[in-house]
Amino acid sequence: MNSFFEKAVEKSLDVKSLNRTVIIIPNRRSRIFLKQAIQSKLNKISISPEIYSIDDFIERIADNKETDKTTILFYLYESYMQISKKNDFENYNSFRKWANIFLKDLNDIQMSNNNYQEVLNYLLEIKKINAINEEDEFKLEFWKILPKISEIFIEKLRQNNCANKGLIHLDAEKNIELYSNAHKNYNFLILGLNSLSNIEAYIIEYLLSNNKAQIFWDCDESFTNNTINQSGYFFRKYKNSWDHYKCNIFDFEHNELSEKKIIDIYPATKNVNQVNIVSNIISDLKGKTAIILPNQDLVLPMLNAIPKKVKSYNLSLSFPMAEMPLFKFFNLFFELYGGRGGSSFYFRDVLKIIENNIFNTIFQEEKDIEIFNLKIKTLNITYLSKKFIESLKLSKIDRFFRMTNKTIVDELLNLTDLCEDKLNMDIYYDQLISLRKILFIIQKFQISYGFDISFRSLKEIFNDILKNQSINLYGDLNADIQILGLLESRALEFENVIFCSANDGILPNNNFTNSLLTYDLRKKFEIPTIDEADAREAYDFFRLLFKAKNISLIYNSVSEGVSSSEKSRFIYQLELLKKDNHEINYFNAQFEIPTKEAIDYSFDKSKGVIKKLKDIAGSGFSPSSLTTYIENPLTFFDNYLLKTDEYKNVVENPEALGIGRIFHNSMQDLYSPLVGQILDENKLKGLKKNH
Repeated sequence: MNSFFEKAVEKSLDVKSLNRTVIIIPNRRSRIFLKQAIQSKLNKISISPEIYSIDDFIERIADNKETDKTTILFYLYESYMQISKKNDFENYNSFRKWANIFLKDLNDIQMSNNNYQEVLNYLLEIKKINAINEEDEFKLEFWKILPKISEIFIEKLRQNNCANKGLIHLDAEKNIELYSNAHKNYNFLILGLNSLSNIEAYIIEYLLSNNKAQIFWDCDESFTNNTINQSGYFFRKYKNSWDHYKCNIFDFEHNELSEKKIIDIYPATKNVNQVNIVSNIISDLKGKTAIILPNQDLVLPMLNAIPKKVKSYNLSLSFPMAEMPLFKFFNLFFELYGGRGGSSFYFRDVLKIIENNIFNTIFQEEKDIEIFNLKIKTLNITYLSKKFIESLKLSKIDRFFRMTNKTIVDELLNLTDLCEDKLNMDIYYDQLISLRKILFIIQKFQISYGFDISFRSLKEIFNDILKNQSINLYGDLNADIQILGLLESRALEFENVIFCSANDGILPNNNFTNSLLTYDLRKKFEIPTIDEADAREAYDFFRLLFKAKNISLIYNSVSEGVSSSEKSRFIYQLELLKKDNHEINYFNAQFEIPTKEAIDYSFDKSKGVIKKLKDIAGSGFSPSSLTTYIENPLTFFDNYLLKTDEYKNVVENPEALGIGRIFHNSMQDLYSPLVGQILDENKLKGLKKNH
């Protein structure tokens, strides 16, 4: 069966004018499959057409690029400080609670082609109506300054040649006439789009009306024929409202959802069992397979669960920065200093650094690390003072334990240079570039304002930045098995599709509620609400089923934390809208837990063992050692002959053995000077006075 791209290319692409053709698609990942479809139609070498994702196309028209989120966040903070008249950094805690939410809301307002001042002033009026007590009146101060903060923020972006996504869209709307006139001789082919912002829809309509443009949707008939079908919300909207469709047909509508499909539904007890189910499924599958992970917590377990018989697989999704190894490693330093302000260090925070794989790769030739580790454990130190660490003379690694809040960012930037020299850049390059950018921006902010930012605040800044950013992972999109997020699957087609975490609240996601704008306000100004978000996600889900023959839906049947055990509404919809060609199967997955046979160990009483036993006997066997020998001779052999417990982890709260040792040593210190003497009241009072 031909793919969507193949059908569109076959119907509309003029191979004689590829050098004057612009093609717009949902995302960059699908570009390779579009190129393959074009190549299959060519019989000679030709110049490739211009191919843009919808986001890249908007940037092309705007003649600008979206600025990274970290830079934008700090420009917003500068604007907030200017209006709130704060001269220190301590108000960052209040700023961080709303900043990222506001940036997303502002993008939504601008991309919907609304005046942000009008929207925010309307929001202020809503807050005034809802203010019924003094506390609410106090909070109104924030809503009153928000429009002014926005004004200064946008001015700062313009002055520094920066732009958030909303400004990019506004610039594109302003430039579309100029762009259109400059491309009158070009053919425009718009493929596979779905949910468009108001400005994106305006630009597409403008091209359809003023240029040689064609648009093809990947749409099932049931989406447009059923007025309550969420998946068809945007298609029905465009079909009924665009002037283009007053005299043009709606291409393409097909009936692929009604074709033969096998749908298997699996409940899983806890998240970890989902990857075991996937492992069993893909062991027997043939053909192109997609594993969709709406919950990114399953990425690493999934990679570890891929069967060895699978020869090729690819991970292609947006992965949170905070979960990347290099960012986790650098965050350990902020955790180290954020606890007690750098005056002393909690031993566990220190061990996390010196036992980290990245740290040991960078300093693999340094024996100081092993010495440092042993000192902590043998001396049983819970909190390490700077003086103690200096006394160890740890040459190359001691500088990481004498940083100040003014030097920590500089030292971490120096550490990135070591990472570049010592680590495998095939793995860490993208992470390192993003990490340096974040540290440079924090450094610039410190220098520009001269703030004395505490370790705790630096830690909060770093974590806030990581929390809201991700790194796009790309790989071989021709591999047989693709591990994707739902968003990354747009315009891609597979014979087998496996959905993990098919639970309500995850699929579809329910995090849209994080907004400063009320639902009614969004409706009034035609700003996307949770309704549009659900419709977009519903389309992404059902579109993956068009070409799929085998569909597996796995949901967690046990509530974990705030996650519900309720299966996704999409599963209920599949059951409700079941076609004659659909076969739905229900499974109750069970797994055998592998057990290992007990192995009997024995050790001969060699001459060396006998000698060690005699050495211990010379000073006397303690009651606990004899008890250990009776209960488990192997433990006795390990602890008292091999002495494997000599370098065990630091004990923060003494166990029974530790308490016994403390008591015996205390008694010995107290009464040793009085050995051979008769105790009386005066001597006991002397003990109390001297100790």
